[in-house]
Amino acid sequence: MFEKYNRPRVTDKRWREFESVKIVIALFGVLICLAGLVLLIIPVKFRNVMSSWTGQPRFLFAVIARIIIGAILLLEAPNLKFTFAMQIIGGISILAAVVLLLMGEQRMDRVIDWCMRLSDEIFRGTSIISIAFGAFLVYVTF
Repeated sequence: MFEKYNRPRVTDKRWREFESVKIVIALFGVLICLAGLVLLIIPVKFRNVMSSWTGQPRFLFAVIARIIIGAILLLEAPNLKFTFAMQIIGGISILAAVVLLLMGEQRMDRVIDWCMRLSDEIFRGTSIISIAFGAFLVYVTF
């Protein structure tokens, strides 16, 4: 069945590894969609979660997550739909990690505090973008 598309059989170890990376990207997209839905439906809950998580763990998570997701997207872009777009998104993710490192923890906390003071309408507007981006990540993997 797969020969028709010039893909290796599912029993091939490399193909299974590729599929698992696609699943990681799709799960990341689902998480972004879920966060966007929470932001859309109950922005107060989103604010509470984001405000309760402070300090160095949040900063390190923000940097490391961007590096990992960026690297995965850059490395797997040739195997995904919209290869060039995935390369750009992966590059932007890594660039964002570098910018966060240059900003430092205190400046990032101030930016997040400023974002938490935005109105619910702005939160809901950005949630639509989050949901669309997450759905796009799921789409490019299949």
